[in-house]
Amino acid sequence: MSTYEGCPLRWRFLYVDRLPQAPKGYFSFGSALHEALEAWATAEPGPASLEATLEAYRKAWSDDGFPDAATAARERAAGEAVLERFWRAETPRFAPPVAVELPFTIDVEGVPVTGFIDRVDREGGGFAIVDYKSGRRAMTRRDAATSGQLTLYQMAVDDLFGRVERLTLHNLRSNVPVSAPRHDRAAVASIADRVVATAEAIEAGRFDPRLNRECPCEFANRCPYFAETAPSAEKRLPFAGGGVGDLARRYVALKETARAAEAEAAGVADEILAYMDARGVRRVEAGEGRPVTVVEATSRAFDLDEARRVLAEAGLLDRALDVDERRVRALMADPEAPREVRRRLAALERVTARSRFLRIGKTLEESGEPDEGLTRST
Repeated sequence: MSTYEGCPLRWRFLYVDRLPQAPKGYFSFGSALHEALEAWATAEPGPASLEATLEAYRKAWSDDGFPDAATAARERAAGEAVLERFWRAETPRFAPPVAVELPFTIDVEGVPVTGFIDRVDREGGGFAIVDYKSGRRAMTRRDAATSGQLTLYQMAVDDLFGRVERLTLHNLRSNVPVSAPRHDRAAVASIADRVVATAEAIEAGRFDPRLNRECPCEFANRCPYFAETAPSAEKRLPFAGGGVGDLARRYVALKETARAAEAEAAGVADEILAYMDARGVRRVEAGEGRPVTVVEATSRAFDLDEARRVLAEAGLLDRALDVDERRVRALMADPEAPREVRRRLAALERVTARSRFLRIGKTLEESGEPDEGLTRST
């Protein structure tokens, strides 16, 4: 699911078109660590010795996906150091797990969801889930509390064994576990909505490309965002000006010029506004009959909690349940609504922000009639 949410087109390439996936070094690193930790936890009698754990890691290791042999050797050594720190910290408090690399399939509102759970432990009268993380970004307690992946794992273990009490993301590089209590019903409902929405989108054949932090991926030469810049891309669509690359460079240069002009214009606007304030005017002439007028914009909002209370007190509970800014304004404009309710709602409107900007008016030749913008203030 996370692959589809990251980029639906990449999901299609992987699971519909079944294009081969290029090896990635971090996959090799993480996979070998998981193999070693499974060996550590399932040895009889457990846990496995440090040497046996490292041996399982070395057997599982692959240099595939690394840019060169030196990088692969450096990452392999880093993984061994990770395992040694883990073994020395976790072995003294080892307790046999309930399950390791547990496969599961659950039904989420008619959608089958499959996966693997790294480790399930006993936790008091219930169970705890541990998900090993080998990435460079350290997971936080907030990650553990909001992870949709952990919510799905919780749903699976609840079905297979019993109530989950604790969810943990174990940062392997730092050997720092971060935990959260079981996810609530709102989290379960949220992940169910995501699962159903993803399944419906796949069923409807929606596979649009989506930019994300992993771009460009191994399918860059097939992606509309990167096909023209991928190393293997053929430079199609020649133009008289020298090709699409020349057009792209020209576009970038024009945008940079525009950004510089916008920054300069903002400074000039500040000077014009200062002049207007000092003279007490709201409009100046730029020459050739083109006026520059100051426009004041005000943002307003309602206290929605108070609006709900007003509606509830008036017996309009059906409207109070799903109240928002648009519905409040519609109710205020509804002649059928009680006058006192409309009055009380109007009193709840507050100014949240004020801003000023300059508007450039049309010349008489452009508009065909005099400009009716703001004039000199008094």
